[in-house]
Amino acid sequence: MEALAAIDIGSNAIRLVIGSMDEFGDIKIVKKVREPVRLGKDVFGGGEISSKTRDKALDAFLKFRGLIKEHDVHFTKAVATSALREAKGRDEFVSQVKKSSGIEIDVIDGIEEGRLIYSAVSQRMNLNDKVVLLIDIGGGSVELTIADHGVRKATQTFKMGTVRLLQFLETRGLKEKHLSDVIREHAGPVKDFLATHLKGLHLDLAIGTGGNFETLGKLRVAL
Repeated sequence: MEALAAIDIGSNAIRLVIGSMDEFGDIKIVKKVREPVRLGKDVFGGGEISSKTRDKALDAFLKFRGLIKEHDVHFTKAVATSALREAKGRDEFVSQVKKSSGIEIDVIDGIEEGRLIYSAVSQRMNLNDKVVLLIDIGGGSVELTIADHGVRKATQTFKMGTVRLLQFLETRGLKEKHLSDVIREHAGPVKDFLATHLKGLHLDLAIGTGGNFETLGKLRVAL
């Protein structure tokens, strides 16, 4: 079985998943690691990654390199989303990671992020017979994708992730009780996107992805 690794450099954490793929293309997860490196708190607050956060990130990648070697991984893909793509000194950070760990980071845009999310969900669920809305709530952004019977029709990214909005509150001296008001202020473009791309369609299913939805799911089960 061939070992593969995926690294997600998000706004609130850096995650590594290692899986083994059999001859039929099925993947079994053998290792999952989450390092709480909060790139978004730095970037959404001041525009750049602090030296302390950078050092934590480099330590995380060195740890990942060891795990990748331990599991004899043949292919590694590392992608970074909103926090790193907006960071000042992004290219320098990417170079430091490559130099220290050998791991090459691909900084992707929101459209590619949406495509990858759709690809992952469609591997687990049959989306070919329905109109679907995919909602990914990350730390830095929200990606919405609309698919019509297996065809991805539209994807858009919105700068209203959880870490970004909380940082917005902090920099303006607002309390968390004002969060719902801030969300409403940012919701206009989301409503416009849905109105435009769902016009004339009957939505069959909405699917939430990402760590925030996982947390909500765990809370629902616990209650």
